[in-house]
Amino acid sequence: MPRNRHQATTATAACLLLLTGLLTSCALAPTADDAQSTQWPPPKADRSKQENAEFSTRQLETLEREMPDLARSMGAKTLDTLGEETCQPTTPYEKRPLLTEVRGVVTVDVRDEDVARKVGASLRAQAEKQGWTTRPDEQWGSGNVTMYQGSRPDLELTLTLAYEDSGNRPRLTLYASAPCLKMPEGHKMTVSRLDDSADIFKDGQGDTHAIPDAQPGPVPLPESTQTPVPTGPEGVTAREPFDPSAPTPSPTSTKGFLDDAVKRP
Repeated sequence: MPRNRHQATTATAACLLLLTGLLTSCALAPTADDAQSTQWPPPKADRSKQENAEFSTRQLETLEREMPDLARSMGAKTLDTLGEETCQPTTPYEKRPLLTEVRGVVTVDVRDEDVARKVGASLRAQAEKQGWTTRPDEQWGSGNVTMYQGSRPDLELTLTLAYEDSGNRPRLTLYASAPCLKMPEGHKMTVSRLDDSADIFKDGQGDTHAIPDAQPGPVPLPESTQTPVPTGPEGVTAREPFDPSAPTPSPTSTKGFLDDAVKRP
């Protein structure tokens, strides 16, 4: 019995030492917030080319689902850009789809910088509601005045809201972006039907392709996924959809993307 008690005491002491070490390690280890604050944009994971193609699809589906309400929080009524683009536009045509990135763009005109900052606050609230992580303000910094930056590290997506005043047309532009990914042979780039150029999609050789069911010009935003519906502050001027009464693809449907049968660069 004494020997067993000694073993138990020794084991208990060892456990306490181990626990103390773990607590010390945890205290010294960087937190998720620390990692987020020092890594911008979010680090890329090691994936195969085929995995990259599937990952890119998830990125684009996420932006197609979430960008409409982000746009609404800015006071926008339509998206400018939403799709997959080449990262090597000067290479031969057949090589362009082998290195691509997902990109979304929304622009609005604003009365002044004060309104721009209010839009930034509105966008931030909506982005955080959707699960985006806001980058610490002191790390923003850019050539233009940055009104918001956020990220989805799990999808390697970033948001940047930039303000530019050329003197007569103050403007805010939201950029949703992702890193360039290597794609497998035969990969075809995808454009969302929410992109304002989906109906006249042009390939790298200057050919124009008719995209099934795509509408001309700026497309109305799909129904909001939020209650109440996000809105922007006063003082914002937004582009109007080409046909405000036209239906738009469901934000959770892959119908927003080109079919494989359609030729794409």
